[in-house]
Amino acid sequence: MSVSLSRRARWVAAAAAVALVVAAGVITLVLNGSSAGNGLPADPLRFYSAGAVSPIEREIAPVEKRADQLTAKWIAKHGTSNDTGFASYAVRQVGAVPGSAVQTTELGQLRTLQRQRTAEGIAAATYLEAHGKKDVWQTYGDAYDALPGHGHDAENLIDAADVLGTEVADRAQATYQRLPPYQVDPSLNGTIHRDASRVKYSFPSGHATLAGAEATVLARLEPQRVNDLRFLEGEVDYSRLYVAAHYPSDIVRGALLGRMIGDYTLADHHEWVPGA
Repeated sequence: MSVSLSRRARWVAAAAAVALVVAAGVITLVLNGSSAGNGLPADPLRFYSAGAVSPIEREIAPVEKRADQLTAKWIAKHGTSNDTGFASYAVRQVGAVPGSAVQTTELGQLRTLQRQRTAEGIAAATYLEAHGKKDVWQTYGDAYDALPGHGHDAENLIDAADVLGTEVADRAQATYQRLPPYQVDPSLNGTIHRDASRVKYSFPSGHATLAGAEATVLARLEPQRVNDLRFLEGEVDYSRLYVAAHYPSDIVRGALLGRMIGDYTLADHHEWVPGA
């Protein structure tokens, strides 16, 4: 797996074709330039099957409304001039780490998923670990910005969401200090080799936070692509479960945080008015 995404996504602009191996739930990714006349990628990014991704999509869908309400509440009182204050507020909304009973159930779910792993699925997860926070979203953003009169609208939003989302996710993980499932149960590593000396925290998921933020800002600019964008968010989230980097509850809380970051970023750039 050595697909390289440049800052300006040359492989989209130049009508490049990129393929991922098809096997056991992993679907071919083929981007043949842009769709007829609109400058957008012709095909959505596909790494896993819809059947694999849909359960986590259903888990994260309900948090969008709550995130919208929480962000609107902050903006009504404080506007968007205090990023640091909003970051602290957002971290508080994540809530406490789920208790041991939930963790035990989720570990069982991850063990079941581990038994379904394939080399191709792990390769897709490895790729999304490296590129799922920003690069895959920049692909859509670059195509949008290439349209006449769009300037750098998407690029600016993606960059802003990435900076704030990274700060908030890092702060939240340092606050809650939940060990990732593969450290709690090393058998979940399977054939995956990780640096056991590194202390990492999993709650909430940084990938889920960034994917939720980027999906939110791009869906505002490209409402016709909302299903593709949500599916890509689900793929990023699923990939983190696939390799036991996160519990499902890490993903759901990250999705909440990401939606809040996306909403705040849009409001700060005058692209979203709460309640409108």
